[in-house]
Amino acid sequence: MAASSGRFRPEDMRSATYGGAIEILAQGVTTVFDSCHEVDSPDHADASLEALRAAGIRAVFGYSLRDRPDTASGTFH
Repeated sequence: MAASSGRFRPEDMRSATYGGAIEILAQGVTTVFDSCHEVDSPDHADASLEALRAAGIRAVFGYSLRDRPDTASGTFH
């Protein structure tokens, strides 16, 4: 597990997702499956979805709902 896992704030997720989406759009990719493994809360998921919409890329968002022992709650509901 990455050392940064569980430390990303929702605004970090938005910035990272937006930057990635803009980069792949610049390379000619128009559709992406975002298999998001850093979804620590509903706010994290919302931030990533907002970023994909803001970038204007066609995307399918994949929630990674595995147990997260590195977070306070272990998972979210």
